[in-house]
Amino acid sequence: MLPKDLRLSQRKDFLLVKRRGQILNTPLFTLSYLKRNQALSFGIRFGFIISKGISKRAVKRNRVRRRVCEAVRLWLKSQPEPLSKSSVDVVFIMRGRSLNAGYEEFSTLVNSVLPKVLES
Repeated sequence: MLPKDLRLSQRKDFLLVKRRGQILNTPLFTLSYLKRNQALSFGIRFGFIISKGISKRAVKRNRVRRRVCEAVRLWLKSQPEPLSKSSVDVVFIMRGRSLNAGYEEFSTLVNSVLPKVLES
């Protein structure tokens, strides 16, 4: 689980990223991100959306969320410099294929997509 200060929790934050953010598509998830004002920055924050359309079973949805959340946590841990300078909100919107994906697939995609988000 990510620390609370690295998570998006309020609905207004999710909607802001959805309205004004940029989008990257991958086979397992759509990544929406929004750069924030440096003066009001909280560092990098992550949110995860797994709808009931993917699976009616909460157990399956939670498994997907835990896998991608762990991939993000390990990616953050592997970064040589602190990312508190980055002011970005990132939202992962899971797709149906993510139900059958293993941790390795999530890890590979997260490791390739998140550096692109921080560069832009």
